Amino acid sequence: MNARALLTRIRERLRSRKFELDRLERSYRKQRSEQRVNDHTQDSVKRRDPTIASLARKYNQYCVELARLIEQRKATRNAVPPKAIDMDKLFSLDVDDDIWLDIGLGYDNDNDNDNDNTAPPLWLSNEKIREGIRALLDRDRCEEERGRLLAERDAMQQWFHEEWQVLESVAESAGMFSHVLVFVCSHII
Repeated sequence: MNARALLTRIRERLRSRKFELDRLERSYRKQRSEQRVNDHTQDSVKRRDPTIASLARKYNQYCVELARLIEQRKATRNAVPPKAIDMDKLFSLDVDDDIWLDIGLGYDNDNDNDNDNTAPPLWLSNEKIREGIRALLDRDRCEEERGRLLAERDAMQQWFHEEWQVLESVAESAGMFSHVLVFVCSHII
């Protein structure tokens, strides 16, 4: 009987172990499948990186050539040289990056009927103005965050006030208000 009971326990444990290993194996296969998809995506992205970098270098060469033409006064009047792409920041796109601006590429003159006497708008051609706009946007974000923090502070003060009132009422009903008050104040400070 003992042998049979042991054999039954062994079978149960082996069955349990098998199911645990199956669960582990399914989890491993799922992770491997996801890992393969991630690896494939990373490989695809890496394959495209050299082409994008090559195009950026070619664009930078055009920027240098346009700046040289403007310097030699061979370009149209009021022409603005386009900004070169910073190769170190090429793949870390941000909404404020210069790659999103079409400075000096003629897009602002499309509605002017080829009138070369108009200067581009200052927000587009003046770096100081663009820096000021970015600073203004940063200030606006800080003011928004300040408003959220003030609201959170008010909520915390209100919560603390309610908790303090509950603590006072409990301490008064227990007849030991002064002892509890000293204890709480010592832990707050």
